[in-house]
Amino acid sequence: MINNNNFKNFQPKYNAGERMTLPAGVYEGHIINSRIDVTEAGETLLVQVDIDKGEFAGFYRKQFEAQNKQGSQYNIRYRGVYRVQLPDGRNPEHDNWRQHQLAGLAWALEDGNPGYKWDWDENKLKGLKCGLNVRERDYYVNKKFGTTTEIGRIESIKAVNDPDPAKRPKAMKKRELSHNDKVKLEQDQVGADMTAAGYTEVNDDEQLPF
Repeated sequence: MINNNNFKNFQPKYNAGERMTLPAGVYEGHIINSRIDVTEAGETLLVQVDIDKGEFAGFYRKQFEAQNKQGSQYNIRYRGVYRVQLPDGRNPEHDNWRQHQLAGLAWALEDGNPGYKWDWDENKLKGLKCGLNVRERDYYVNKKFGTTTEIGRIESIKAVNDPDPAKRPKAMKKRELSHNDKVKLEQDQVGADMTAAGYTEVNDDEQLPF
């Protein structure tokens, strides 16, 4: 039995915000806005989207509003964003993949929006219909491992609504931890095991503890 003596004005309440989760799958949506983000790492096309139909319609907007109402001390970001890093000429292999990703986005928007033609103007993407292919993604941040979902690809809304279910896009496979994150996780686990076993980490210049 839980001791409730220390609870005041307790009422069952839905935990919104971070606890709002979107299952992996393919959803009908549209582009709210888009822009080019420029950093030292290069240029990235940011495509802000949301879901239009079904049980999770308006999910990203609701999630963003719920998180801000909680008055979090952290900077709350709108999470319904699809990112495409643009070729920068530094690494041919990376540039090939980035061009492939951008070409897929351009085709999906042309195929699903009659009359629209890709013309390199990101400001014209606002309002276009699209499919959102949401996949699971493992993460390891601040020594915490978890699984969330992210927009892995933009699909043609025409393909999403194809009369033949077999021709509709399938949800993408889970995105596993990167090699670097796996190494960090393994190192932290080893460190935690050593601490639990009573080992103390020392520098070479220090005397061994007795």
